[in-house]
Order: sequence, then structure tokens, then C-alpha cells
Amino acid sequence: MTYSFLKDLRVIESSAFIAAPLAGLALAQFGAQVIRVEMIGGGIDYARMPRMPRDDGGQGRSFYWPALNKGKRSIAIDRRRPEGRELIHLRTVHYGDDRPFQAEDRWINPAAAPGAETVDFQRITANEWLVRNFPWLHADMAFSAENASARDARLLETRQGTALLILQRTTFNDLGAITSVRVAFHPGYAMIATH
Repeated sequence: MTYSFLKDLRVIESSAFIAAPLAGLALAQFGAQVIRVEMIGGGIDYARMPRMPRDDGGQGRSFYWPALNKGKRSIAIDRRRPEGRELIHLRTVHYGDDRPFQAEDRWINPAAAPGAETVDFQRITANEWLVRNFPWLHADMAFSAENASARDARLLETRQGTALLILQRTTFNDLGAITSVRVAFHPGYAMIATH
């Protein structure tokens, strides 16, 4: 169940020790946008006991980790370094045939994508620049359906409450999280992938 008054609420979560992440989980499940800011490597909750077994016999991430963080966006940064305290935030609407087909809300980590702070993203899309310059090694992706918030409806030129396909993706390279993005697709958008 979601609550419409939470749809436009954005919560930045930088927390640990179950209680605060649980509060963020509840807000995400009730309709707020929760963005979790992590230390590179997952922070202290990543390895909290009990832990999942790994194929090599060692211990992996905490059982709590996926349960407490589902439905949240995340970005990993090293806040001990000055560049780890700087993020670039972009909101972009992509058009085709003079009609909006996706609304993008993106955070870029210049520590993992040096030079991003000097790019004119009105001349090249952030995705195009990042793919050309900073290929990712792995990613966290989630697809869901959401009712269009007032902002999404305005940007995508549709009615508030209309069902939208949502992609949330965070990509990583060996320097940490490169970018975290939420993409809302216009109603009727079809995503086709071939292998």
C-alpha cells in the first residue's frame, strides 16, 4: 500500500543498525523515494551477523542487507575524501518524435567518473558520456511499476496516477559507484532486449 502524500518525498538515508534502515524501508514501501548513501564496500551493516554463505565456504553479506534495503536507490561514496562529498544531480527528459518518452533523475559520483563536473550535459546525455568514458563492471538494477507522481505526469505529459515502468540502476567501477539513476518511462513504452 502506498500513500499519495509520500510520492514526492525524497529521503536521503545514511544510517546503520537496523532501526533507521527499517524506517527507510517503511517509507520506501509506503511510496517515498529513499536514496541510501553507503560507504564503498557496503558499510557496517553489509557484514552484520547472520551472514549468507558464499560458494567458497566463506561468509557473504548479511541476511539483513537485502531485506532492509529493497525498494531503495543507493550510491556508494567515500565521504572521508573531499571528492566523495561531491555529487552531480541531473534531471533530464528524453524526447522522440517531439514527445517525451522517459524522465531521468540521475546522481553522478565524480570520484568514480572524473571529469563529469566539467561536461556540458545539455550537449551530450549523461548516459552516453558515461558509457563512452566509464564502462561499468557491475550494476544493481530493479524494474517496477509506479503510479505517476505529479512531477512524472508533468514531465511525461500524462495523467497523474497513470501506471509507469520504472528502472532504478546503480552502476559501479573499480573506483566505486559511478551513477545512480531512476528512469520513468512514458505509458506504453516497450523495452525489448536481445542477447
